[in-house]
Amino acid sequence: MLPSTADGVPAARRFVREQMSDSGTLADVDTALLLVSEVVTNALLHGSAPRMLTVDVRADTVRVEVADGSPVLPRVHGFAATAATGRGLRLLDSLASRWGADPDPGDGKVVWFEVGPVDDAAWEAQAAGWLLEVGAGEG
Repeated sequence: MLPSTADGVPAARRFVREQMSDSGTLADVDTALLLVSEVVTNALLHGSAPRMLTVDVRADTVRVEVADGSPVLPRVHGFAATAATGRGLRLLDSLASRWGADPDPGDGKVVWFEVGPVDDAAWEAQAAGWLLEVGAGEG
C-alpha cells in the first residue's frame, strides 16, 4: 500500500531500489526509479485510493505495477516541453521497454512498465527530443 501523500513517491523509489539491489538484476535501476516516480506521481494526482505498488525483478528485467482505485486509464498528452506537467507517460514511451495500463476488475486500473538493461540510445533520444521541443518553442 502506498501513502496517499507526496511521501508515496520517495517511498516507492526506496522500495524499488531495495528490491532491485538485493536481486543482482541487470535491469537499469536509474530508469526504473525515474519511471516509478512518474507513475506513482500520476496515481497520487489523478488516481484514487487504494494505491498499491508491485515489483517483479527478473535476471535482466524489472516490471513495476502501480494500481489505484480510479478506472480512468491514462493517456499521453501533447503538452509543450515547457509545460509544468505531462511528461510522465512520454517518458514511459521512450525509456521503458514496454508499458501499458489495464483496467482492474476491482473498478480501478493498473499502470505498469518494464525496464531492461541500460539503454543509452533511449536516453539520448529522449534528451534530443526534449531539446528539439524546447528549441522549437523559442522561435
